Amino acid sequence: MYATLIDPVNEALRQVLKIAVQFDHTNAEREKIRAVLRKLLVIREMHSTYFICVGGTQGAGKTHLLRELYGLDDWLQDNPGRGECRPLFILERDCETPYACGVDENGQECRIDQETLSKELRSFSTGERFLLLRLYVPRRHFSDGFGFLLLPGYERLNRTNSLWQEEMRDTLKHAMGSIMVTNANALATQATSEVLVDMLENALQGRQPIIAIGRTEGKSEDERDTLRLSAAEACEVPAEELDRVLCVGRGDEYRAQWAPQLIEALAKYAQVPDSIHHQRLTDLRTIVELELEAAVTLLESLVEDAGARASAQDTLIDAILNKFRHSVGSYRKKYQKSLHLYVGHYAHQATTSAKKAYAQEEEGWSNKLRSAKDFFLLNASETEQRFIDRINQHWEVQDGQTPVDATYLALTHVANDMLALGHAPADQIDAHALLNQRNHDLPERYLGYEKTDGAAIAPLGNKIDPQALQKHLCLLLNETSTDNHLDASTTRTQQFNTALQHLPALTMEYLRMSQGVALCRRNVVDTSQLVNYDPAQLAKDIGETLPKFTQGAQQAMRALLAITAVDLAIDGSLDVIPALTGGAATGLGATLSVAAVGLMGLGFIGYKAASSVHHYDVAKRNFIGASVERFKDHLIESSLEHYDELMEVIEARIQHNLSLAYGVDIDQFAERDALARSLRALDVSRRNLEAEIDRAHSRYLA
Repeated sequence: MYATLIDPVNEALRQVLKIAVQFDHTNAEREKIRAVLRKLLVIREMHSTYFICVGGTQGAGKTHLLRELYGLDDWLQDNPGRGECRPLFILERDCETPYACGVDENGQECRIDQETLSKELRSFSTGERFLLLRLYVPRRHFSDGFGFLLLPGYERLNRTNSLWQEEMRDTLKHAMGSIMVTNANALATQATSEVLVDMLENALQGRQPIIAIGRTEGKSEDERDTLRLSAAEACEVPAEELDRVLCVGRGDEYRAQWAPQLIEALAKYAQVPDSIHHQRLTDLRTIVELELEAAVTLLESLVEDAGARASAQDTLIDAILNKFRHSVGSYRKKYQKSLHLYVGHYAHQATTSAKKAYAQEEEGWSNKLRSAKDFFLLNASETEQRFIDRINQHWEVQDGQTPVDATYLALTHVANDMLALGHAPADQIDAHALLNQRNHDLPERYLGYEKTDGAAIAPLGNKIDPQALQKHLCLLLNETSTDNHLDASTTRTQQFNTALQHLPALTMEYLRMSQGVALCRRNVVDTSQLVNYDPAQLAKDIGETLPKFTQGAQQAMRALLAITAVDLAIDGSLDVIPALTGGAATGLGATLSVAAVGLMGLGFIGYKAASSVHHYDVAKRNFIGASVERFKDHLIESSLEHYDELMEVIEARIQHNLSLAYGVDIDQFAERDALARSLRALDVSRRNLEAEIDRAHSRYLA
């Protein structure tokens, strides 16, 4: 659920590492950042897949258990003493033989051999090449979305093991299901038994771990029963839960006896209470708030060092860029608030209608949900797949509208406020009124370039000269060298500052216009058309729609879409727009067209990735709401990320032109610009993740 929010944080940290290596005396700081990145990669993995942690004391038989379950003699060797110092994720795949992969600090996964895997498992920090290790095995016990996590042996903390033991404990706390492996010798040794109790009380509190007693293949049934009772007493397992204390061991015949019992026990006891979900969020919040501070502190110090070396021209350019960044941040706050309003309303409708349909179509089904052992086979259930499909269908279409309509309403709300469009000022745009205008083929009114009574609008309240705005936008963004280029004196004018102030809103207006035209032309809701929309189709739709506009609406559009004239001469005609959106276009115009199409595709995460929702437990009453909530959050966060990426493109263009205007070598900015971008990206991604954690906390408290 949190993968899409953790990924931007990880990417920002990777950029920090790339930048920091260019500076002297940053080894200690880089190692701190690598530690945070490694920890977040592990947490991301555990929030993306339902992992069963396999833990226990050193030499208890953890590795042996998984080797028996999957026939991994060539990949996992017995370690009587201290073995792994790092976790190993084991996932089932449609493959014929096992294979291992490592994920490096750049996020790249590559195959590794048995020797490399063994070496990496025994390393921690020093000498490690990969931050995450995976072992893929032929499918045998689970469906997609589930796996085992082999952990290092649990030890009492001391100075020599504290780093990797603490990370192991954090990992164990984030696990859903758990298996605690022990053996007869460990149960008979007081020191080892005390370690097991410490593990249960501090790392597995609130859970019901499976107790697996290893190396019992040579024991009689009576001896095994005695060991089970002894383990249950040592681990304080209630009498009614003795079925989660199992004996395991070597041999095909013996494995055929205990393996099904293990999987069935996991299905019964691996579903953790809400308090565990709450604790996982608390631990993640701690990492985000405290441990990421090292990365932020490093960045800030490097930015300060680079700023101290800046020239007077550098400082002036920074001041101009900061004005643009302020405008970017101001628009983003309004856009974020608007997205929460309209996408939230759409999600509420989808949840309500999906629950109603569920009650009508599956009456009584909640009383005969899958048995506990079906928990790990969610995708295999046709009834549950129908349940998931229903949620996706209600997310895709609501009352003749789609998620694209929700983001269009969000963009329109902000544009109506900042650009003085023709929609009546209100706390909320009337979605039904807009839909009526679309149904009556009134695109100029639907877009807000004409008032509902047909009167012309005054873009930006007639406070700005459209021609002056176009001129300064072109100077800011035109990549080609012309006689009418940006110079230092121009950057000190009020008109230049006005262009900087309105640039984010005008950029997003192009995307809003593209969405509006697409929705007008695709009035019959067709999810597949919107998902597969491309710039060429957008150009065609725009070209067929604009001639329908009244003269007043065309004038308003010219004033507001000045940004679309970038890279081409401003010729006063609307032909420039379809020209820019054509496949032959290059530069910023083409970038905006691709961005506009990409924004429309964001709404259909449910349509394109429906299977991912099966990580939720359908036995819970809030499954419908939780699934739609996930779609909503993904759409909002992806839309904001989409905006951030587009603003970075715009800023890079501005920076390039400013460097030419001030006669500064653009390469001088590379280092400082990368630092500033990484700091902003890390700050934004961290705030997004914190906001999602807060929302999830609220849901659990409710």
